[in-house]
Amino acid sequence: MKDDDPEGYQPRRKGLGLTGHVSKAYVEHQRKKREERPRSPLMSRSAITGLGCLHIREEESDKGSLLVNGSRVVHLNPSAMFYLRHLFAGEDDDHIVRRVTKTFKVSKAIARQDLAALKADIERLERGSTPLRGTRAEPLSGPMVAPMRMDLSLTYRSTALGEDLKEAQLGRELTVDEWLKALENIWNFGVPHVALTGGEPTLREELVEIVERASMLGMMVGLLTDGERLGSSAFLGRLADAGLSYVQVSIASNIEAIHEKALHTPGHRKTVNAIRNCIKAGMPLLVNIFATKETEQGIEDTVESLLGLGVTNITVNPLDLGDQSMPDWAVAKCLEQARKAARGKARVFYYGPYPGKAPPKAVPGEADSTADLALGELEWGAGLVHMHVHPDGSVTAGRGHGAILGNVLTHSWNMIWYHSLLKDAREKQVEGRRWRALQELGFNGYPLFPGLNVVCETVGERP
Repeated sequence: MKDDDPEGYQPRRKGLGLTGHVSKAYVEHQRKKREERPRSPLMSRSAITGLGCLHIREEESDKGSLLVNGSRVVHLNPSAMFYLRHLFAGEDDDHIVRRVTKTFKVSKAIARQDLAALKADIERLERGSTPLRGTRAEPLSGPMVAPMRMDLSLTYRSTALGEDLKEAQLGRELTVDEWLKALENIWNFGVPHVALTGGEPTLREELVEIVERASMLGMMVGLLTDGERLGSSAFLGRLADAGLSYVQVSIASNIEAIHEKALHTPGHRKTVNAIRNCIKAGMPLLVNIFATKETEQGIEDTVESLLGLGVTNITVNPLDLGDQSMPDWAVAKCLEQARKAARGKARVFYYGPYPGKAPPKAVPGEADSTADLALGELEWGAGLVHMHVHPDGSVTAGRGHGAILGNVLTHSWNMIWYHSLLKDAREKQVEGRRWRALQELGFNGYPLFPGLNVVCETVGERP
């Protein structure tokens, strides 16, 4: 950029301080790069402190997002994004400083000072603290190019007794090669986090290969399971070596008979062994307690038993029994009992439906390409923070939503993300502040690593 460029950057103060506007020429250059060279807007790296991982994503208007440990979102202005893009690329400080001084009208001393301050802010974020500088921002208030997480139902097969669905009901499952291609597409869409679910995802024999591919791309990879196969330390070790980021295991009760009756499974001992194995292996773990009429009386004892195993992250949610599911007020009572029993030794979350009627659950294989997508179906962040991919690759706003927005293998991301049904409902969801629960609980209840809450700041602006 020439010094006499009439549209060039005019510093508002001597130091950059991550506050200055970027030249129009630079903004146009970055936009052309995105248009000419299709690539993922994501970059990832291990956390500076070694506690988890970081992702940056280019958003609209040359701004960006920093995702810390899968649970904390920080909005970035263009100059902060400039620093982080080169930091994530592995460039040393001297190289980054040279780039900054070439692009912005600041001295090397100021550029180096700002880089050090930005690194300090990131380390504080990784440890769950507030940045030294920055301003509060509304969560997810800016335009996003993609959700933060995609839930992938690898299969609808289940280990639960009486859940053997006919092949016609299950529908087609993507082959392993198709799932590997789907993961590449999802990364290129700009989604940094996938949660492998089902059915029971461990019934896919290629699970380790799928985890490994997602990890190699740079994704955070979670596994939502009944835990039966994780009773094998060898299998858990293979998943950990492949790059699995965390595990969520579901349990109904510490009493074997109650657990197996509620979930129609004989696998209580395997589930408990899975919890032990995850803790022993140092695998980040979230245990979900299913609340039913049969389990609510003993929920405090269940929490006590989990504490005894060393569990530190617990969720309490109603088991989906249709019209027989527990009402909101009863779930709230269970949640309060669980928090009381935890005595501060574990964090207890609730990520169930927003108070009110939840959308009807879709039957496997019966997603409807012509279904309407009502605003009520987009509560708790579906279509905004997270979306769902079904075993055949079809994409919906959430697991229980019937409106197919496209297919992860055959449709462009612009067609899916900017689908008229989803776009209109998503905008109303943000306007209606329906993400309020996400601000408290994390991305629909998957708290990971030390930073458990979604807390949005803007790094790069002075208060």
